[in-house]
Amino acid sequence: MTQEVEPGAITAAAVHEALCLLYNTVDLATCTLAAALPGTAKEANLTRRAQALRSYLLDAIELLRPGRGAPRSSPASRAYECLTLRFISGMGIQQIAEELSISERQVYRDLRWAEKRLAALLSSQISWAPTGHGAAGDPLAKELEQAAQHFEAVDTTEALRQALRTVASLAQQRGIELQYRRPPRPIFVMATPGVLQQMLAQLLSAAIQAARSSTLEVKLEQAQSAVEIRIPFPADRPQRAGELVEAALRVAQAQGGWHSWSESQGSDLQLVLAFRPTRQQVVLIVEDNASAYALYKRYLEGTEWLPILAPEPSQAAECASEAQAAAIVLDIMMPQTDGWTVLQQLRHDARTQSVPVIVCSVVDDPDLAYSLGAAAHITKPLSRSQLLAALEAATRAQS
Repeated sequence: MTQEVEPGAITAAAVHEALCLLYNTVDLATCTLAAALPGTAKEANLTRRAQALRSYLLDAIELLRPGRGAPRSSPASRAYECLTLRFISGMGIQQIAEELSISERQVYRDLRWAEKRLAALLSSQISWAPTGHGAAGDPLAKELEQAAQHFEAVDTTEALRQALRTVASLAQQRGIELQYRRPPRPIFVMATPGVLQQMLAQLLSAAIQAARSSTLEVKLEQAQSAVEIRIPFPADRPQRAGELVEAALRVAQAQGGWHSWSESQGSDLQLVLAFRPTRQQVVLIVEDNASAYALYKRYLEGTEWLPILAPEPSQAAECASEAQAAAIVLDIMMPQTDGWTVLQQLRHDARTQSVPVIVCSVVDDPDLAYSLGAAAHITKPLSRSQLLAALEAATRAQS
């Protein structure tokens, strides 16, 4: 039975329940956590509610991903790996222990720690949402409700650039240099354009007013299925700056955003928006195992990638050409023909010789894969983050 959950009181048990039901649409839509989050509780359609909650959880999990350069053996890295391997890849406790070379007891400890962190993250999100009792007299709540009806694809690189232009004069008056390296390609999210830009300008204004140094470096990057914006804040923020941040984060939450305060980089604010591609790219899956293909489909749901299964390995080049595939994921151990033969055929066919091929197999021989022209090699079982990272790296190398 679904429990009543007060805002800000999400428990690790509720998170654990939802994670166990991550790909069970009906049960996920009716679990305790679905009733606690504002973005899911009011959705009557069970399928859409489950999809929304699944996106919330996957985005929150990505917030636990350690920063670049963090050693894999660190507690944060290990907990993130345990979480993704258990609930996204579907691996058992014993498998995870063997994969990470730790004890099964340690796996359980790391999972409990990660679930508590997820509960804290989700609780921080609903704490910004106005309650039904006072919403009628809350002007901001009314405006946010109206703005949410006008979502469209918005380029965050441009929105952030415009927001920086808005606060440039304030930064100049305070003697602060704004630093922002704009990504080379547009990164789209679904949002209300003017609201998103205003919210970013407000956060930047608060950061400038709270700044303790002469430079303020803002970072924007796409991380898997989310867009991350990092804005530095000192731990001892003035009250006025804190009020500006609080109001801006209410706007961010209404636009489908998430936030956390980075532990690895002082008090940096990490704002996460769900990535929404304007078009999907086809990835051809050459795989004889139906359950493996189903796993790929789950991993790629909600991303820029559209998986298509090749009906026969021998037809991989033809299928990739017809579907205009941007990448190919290839198994090696197949009953009719081996993947090495298929890889060589793909590399020698004029239609597919430039399409990056990612070898994904229990056969752990990356040297052979690369010698035959593979763009990447992943050993099964794989995680969602590994697959998305390989696709991103392979296609970026081709551009």
